[in-house]
Amino acid sequence: LRRESERSGGGGIGPDPYTFNFFIKVCDRLCNDEDYTSGSGSGSGSSGAESEKLKLIKAAFQFCIETGQFSNPVLSILKNTLGQEALKNVLRMKENGHQSLQNLKISDFPVEWSNRRGSKNSTKMSSSSSSLSRQ
Repeated sequence: LRRESERSGGGGIGPDPYTFNFFIKVCDRLCNDEDYTSGSGSGSGSSGAESEKLKLIKAAFQFCIETGQFSNPVLSILKNTLGQEALKNVLRMKENGHQSLQNLKISDFPVEWSNRRGSKNSTKMSSSSSSLSRQ
């Protein structure tokens, strides 16, 4: 996605939230959780290894927030696709966060991630983003 956007010089039609939703769904269906690019090589992986699927989803999510396309379709597919730890990892949440993952809403995340600048939720964002860590 990123290469195609850069190749076209940023002009034309860019990805929208449904593009990212579809790409994450494809990653989930076509990539195996046990496909490790690094680790012990025994098939079980190691605690520090990430699956290829998770790497692809993280890269897609990074591009999604860079383009300001994080919205309900993306959050929904992430919650339905990833386990709790992977979801916290992708969404850059603190490990000790006490917020229910299934009750997360777009307004719980930085406004910069979703082109919501100037919305009435902007003030809520500054207070709720304290529970999230940015990397």
